[in-house]
Amino acid sequence: MNCKLQIFNKTGLAFGLSLLFVFVVFSISYAQTKAARTRENWELVSTTNAQFIYRGTHGLSVTDHQTIIAWEKVVPRLDTPEGRESRQSRIQSLTKMIGAERANTYSHYLKIEEYDCREGSTRTLQFKFSDRAGRNIQNIPEFHYSKGGRVIQGPPPPIGKNEKPNWFHPAPDSVGEKMLRAVCSANDEGQTSIEDSGNDDFYISRAGRFRIKFPQGWPVTEESKGGVFVKAANGGGSSINVIASRYDGPEPKEESLNAMVNLGVVATKKDYPSAVILDKGLRYLAGKRGAYQRFRVTYHVEGSNMTHITTSYTVFQNGLAYTITTSVPLSAYDEVEPLLKASLNSFTVGREPFR
Repeated sequence: MNCKLQIFNKTGLAFGLSLLFVFVVFSISYAQTKAARTRENWELVSTTNAQFIYRGTHGLSVTDHQTIIAWEKVVPRLDTPEGRESRQSRIQSLTKMIGAERANTYSHYLKIEEYDCREGSTRTLQFKFSDRAGRNIQNIPEFHYSKGGRVIQGPPPPIGKNEKPNWFHPAPDSVGEKMLRAVCSANDEGQTSIEDSGNDDFYISRAGRFRIKFPQGWPVTEESKGGVFVKAANGGGSSINVIASRYDGPEPKEESLNAMVNLGVVATKKDYPSAVILDKGLRYLAGKRGAYQRFRVTYHVEGSNMTHITTSYTVFQNGLAYTITTSVPLSAYDEVEPLLKASLNSFTVGREPFR
């Protein structure tokens, strides 16, 4: 009996140790997998003396106006004086909102950002602060917030003056522009296959290796002579033109792009002496930065005057120069401009060069 008991005890002990071993291996494997997935969800975009800045590779979404909603993660560095000072400053601000005990657990914060790749601008919709375990400790603005003595539930109000989010253009080569380029390029790469499914709403030019969503109901024509020329018009004077032509030169640098902007303005003033330049500079189109201008011009047609707002974008990609121009009567600008903006933001280019 004692012998059987000893054998049972030894067998039970061995079985228990086996289960423990399996559990430990599973736990380690699960932790490593979870950590790997967590790392895979974030891509390091920039490192400064004060912080690490990551782009969220998950949860990317496109709005009805073709802007992009994405996550950003900012982690203060603890190995530099600037990083420690940055974290302490953030803790002091949080202390006023949630008290010292919770504020001192602060580790990093997330931002919900909206990106307009066409305009090259961004705005912040919400900050979410987390502790060392990744638990949320504070949101700015809160999803449930007080205003005028009453509690308002629902989505957070936009940040900015009068609760209207402020768009801004990041400075060239700044951390903000690096993030903008990374997000817009990632979105472009995820949508540039002309063969992808879900193209029902897009106009696809296989010769020009691009696709675009034109306003619903606008007739479209395409010509292929020395390149590709596509035009969509609404019959009321508004139109969008897309031109794709071969470009064999090197990809233009910022200095060359700025020179193109100035040459474009000179050409506009030459072709349309009455033109008034409203805006010019470098803007993004299909994730690439290029020359841009917007101007007002008055035409004299059959004894009457017609004033239009015209925009022009030119970018270079995959051995092609892409130029998109839009034109809309001044009297219809407020109504049609959102449609034009949505079309421009939908423009994407295929991976293969023009044949």
